[in-house]
Amino acid sequence: MNKRRNALIILELVLFVLCSFLMYQLQTYLFYRNADREIELTFQDTDRILAKAEVNTDNNYDSYELIHLAKTRMAKYYINNDEDTGYTDTSMKNLKQLLNVSNVYIVDKDWKIVFFAETPYTNSLFDMEESFYDEMERIRGTNNVTEIMYFPVPVSDDSGEDNESDDVIYHSFCAACFSDGYYVVIEDDASGLLELQDESTSWRGILPHITLGRNGFVFSAGRDGWINAFSDDEDSEVEDISELGIKVSDLKDGLRDTLVLQGKSYYCGVKYYEDQQEYLICAIPSEEITSDAFVVTAVPLFIVFILLSLQLLYALMLMGERNEADEMKKTASFRLFLFRRMAVLLLISILFTIGISLYVQELYAMYLQAQSNKQEADALVQSLGRNEEIQKKTSDEYYSDLESLTTLAAKFISDNKKQITRRDLENIAKNLGAEHVLLYDREGVVILSDAYYQGLMLSSNPRELSYEFRKVLTGTPVLAQQKIDDDYLDEPYRYVGAIVTDANDELNGIVQLLFAPDYLSSSLSDTSVETLPSTFSGRNNAFAFIVDGDAHTLIYYPEENMIGDSVMDYGLADNMIQDDFFVRTWFDGEERLLYGKAWKDDLIFTAASVSLITMESISRGVFISIAGIAIQLLFFFALLLLIGGKETCDQEVSEDKWEDEKHRRLVEKQAADRILRLLTVSFFVFSGGVYIIFLMRYLLFKNNDVLLSLLNGYWNPGIHIFSITACWISICVIYFGVSLVLLVLELTGKLMNSRGETIVRMLISFARYIAVIGAAFYCAKLLGAPTDTLLASAGIITVVLGFGAQSLVTDVLAGLFIIFERSYKVGDIIRMDGEEWRGRVLEIGIRNTRVMDIDENNIKIIHNSSMNQIINLTDLPTFVYTMIGTEYGDKLCDIEAVIEKELPEIHKHIPGAIEGPTYSGVAELGDSAVVLKFRTTCRNEDYLPVKYAVNRELKLMFDRYSINVPFSQVVINYREEEQQNKDRNK
Repeated sequence: MNKRRNALIILELVLFVLCSFLMYQLQTYLFYRNADREIELTFQDTDRILAKAEVNTDNNYDSYELIHLAKTRMAKYYINNDEDTGYTDTSMKNLKQLLNVSNVYIVDKDWKIVFFAETPYTNSLFDMEESFYDEMERIRGTNNVTEIMYFPVPVSDDSGEDNESDDVIYHSFCAACFSDGYYVVIEDDASGLLELQDESTSWRGILPHITLGRNGFVFSAGRDGWINAFSDDEDSEVEDISELGIKVSDLKDGLRDTLVLQGKSYYCGVKYYEDQQEYLICAIPSEEITSDAFVVTAVPLFIVFILLSLQLLYALMLMGERNEADEMKKTASFRLFLFRRMAVLLLISILFTIGISLYVQELYAMYLQAQSNKQEADALVQSLGRNEEIQKKTSDEYYSDLESLTTLAAKFISDNKKQITRRDLENIAKNLGAEHVLLYDREGVVILSDAYYQGLMLSSNPRELSYEFRKVLTGTPVLAQQKIDDDYLDEPYRYVGAIVTDANDELNGIVQLLFAPDYLSSSLSDTSVETLPSTFSGRNNAFAFIVDGDAHTLIYYPEENMIGDSVMDYGLADNMIQDDFFVRTWFDGEERLLYGKAWKDDLIFTAASVSLITMESISRGVFISIAGIAIQLLFFFALLLLIGGKETCDQEVSEDKWEDEKHRRLVEKQAADRILRLLTVSFFVFSGGVYIIFLMRYLLFKNNDVLLSLLNGYWNPGIHIFSITACWISICVIYFGVSLVLLVLELTGKLMNSRGETIVRMLISFARYIAVIGAAFYCAKLLGAPTDTLLASAGIITVVLGFGAQSLVTDVLAGLFIIFERSYKVGDIIRMDGEEWRGRVLEIGIRNTRVMDIDENNIKIIHNSSMNQIINLTDLPTFVYTMIGTEYGDKLCDIEAVIEKELPEIHKHIPGAIEGPTYSGVAELGDSAVVLKFRTTCRNEDYLPVKYAVNRELKLMFDRYSINVPFSQVVINYREEEQQNKDRNK
């Protein structure tokens, strides 16, 4: 027996180790496959961002060049038409100041610089690239201007001398030809434009938008091994891949392999971009994959171990009850008996294994998605922070250029002594790239325009946009209106105004240039808060949208027709619009996992599809559970082979059918008790682990704020995986904490007197009630139940039911007390005080308790409130008292001698008797008999069989020794007269 038991325990451990290996390997395989998908999606995101960056680059260049081409044309127009401007260095300085550029040149037909505003870094344009000469040759003798070219210019120190270092900055050059063969060349600092390009369209600007796993990173490297950019700023100091410990030869397009970077193992993916001549490398820490596999399989493995132990425990118990099984009218093998007993337990174990695997996979998938949503939202917020600076700088430069162009137009109009005509305004508009030019008098009335606008005047209403330009009439030199006015004229324009003076340099009116609004919009649209989320492409059809923090309306949404709508119309409540808050709810017709991140007065939300996450987790959960199911089936059949043997159950059975039921119930009760004990210990151990992790969460997860957010409840209540997990964690923490408190109280009670022990018992009972009630209400709150309303309603309902359904409430409360106090449980044998009747508890309902009598002929249904003064006979032996009478004429001493001799033999014929029967003495001197009393000790389950058997054996004993058991005798006495009358009648 012991050898077989030890062999089964070793077999269980071996199979558990095998199951651990299989589940871990399967989970690792799935995670590496998931890493492949993450890497592939990262490459797709990068391709999409690169394509968008190419468009952004064109937009940025176009916006920059529109302004500088206009400056070049206006410089040419100004030189040709302004009476006070000539070919002098002073005139070039004035133009430089008016145009707000770095330098203005006059170049002759031999490409030599003749006049200039600032000392140029070269005296000849021969230092330029040949393509610029070709462009200047192309426009010779025409009214055209060259395309803008960008050339490096050496950095000069404050003295004007070239710096000895190799530092350069990029300047833009644009030229226009005069009719006599001379050129005007506009030079300006293009470092701001190139910086904007670098921030928004280069690898250095793109990679910070990329997220990869929880701790993964992305970097780009050229074919020479030089690293251009990292997605993680902490690694930005690494300049060459050799510093990471790899070579360029290790990088192959399409590579998916484990590489060692700076001594740490990473699962890497590589893609080569031919156009950029760059490698893009995605690296996910291998430790992250393996540790995640261990964490995800730990709980299912713990459950599998418990389930295997339950099977082993049940099988060992049945093996110990083989003799009882042999009495069950069966001729089938013991394997069949064992199979029937354990099949249900096996089925429950398999279903539980699948359920736990699905639950853990769902929870982990939701956690990863929550992590991804948070990372993407944080990346968007960081991008918006950087882009805000870019936008401000771009806007400032743009409006400064517009003000320069408008000031130049105002200067031209003010300086010309001849009358300005509509044709002049048309030329100004054409050269400056403006849509229209309006000339106002000192009263703010349009007196001339390029498009026959007459009678227009600046508004006197401060609420209207045109009113703002009255500041110019009061002395503000130039004003660029940043808002677009779509009411003043028939088209929306961006207005810029500057002072126009007369011959005495007195204010004579204003000139207003009208520019198309898309000049600036094309530069800002790529970095605006409304369009930046379009660069987000998350997993599981994830996307980003922006909500106005005050109005709770959509500022940005992938479906443009929803912009401006209230988020309440699509499923978001007011309490869900919070910073750093997770939400799982129905939004826009689909259940989504949302994360909100504050950005100034607005909130950026990232959203992912719950259905896709669930489908993926189901497939993984079923796949992983195969290993646990296979091991349990293998262990099940091993138990059948090792325990079953070749024995058959063909012995004679007892004549009493109750004996069969007795053994069956005994086996089931013992199995239930042992299984319950194992489950209790396992849950205590599991709860202890959860309790320790919960207490140490700030130390264990200090680098994982997402997990801390989930553990601390930073998500909306409701019935979903996070709230259900929080309920389990709360139950485990409360259970373990209360268990420790109860243990301390019980140990304390043993050291105290009876009064102190009574107080301790009251405290233990009180702690149990508080723990159960508190856990129930807290879990209800986590699941979204309005606990405040429930508490208020409970008071009202209690009052109402107190009058109308008092008995019902009493029964329900009594049932709760029975369960909490553990007065009795299903399967216990109980007896109500004052009654001989006893029975086995079949069911404890919410209102009634069902009890079957010991003969199994009747079932009593008793209200819980009526279950008073219950005696639980389950765990203690009971006494069978037997009374039997003898005649007064028999000698008592002889009878007692027979009893003393025969009782040990009688005990052998009563299997259910623990002790006895024993002779107690003369119980009563009856009317017709001397009543003798016997006592037999037995189990409660054997009460009736023992009682019947004792009666039978005592009667047989009396028969063998001719001891009469007298009948009850009644003597009737008559009065004397009545007797005489009776005699006469005879």
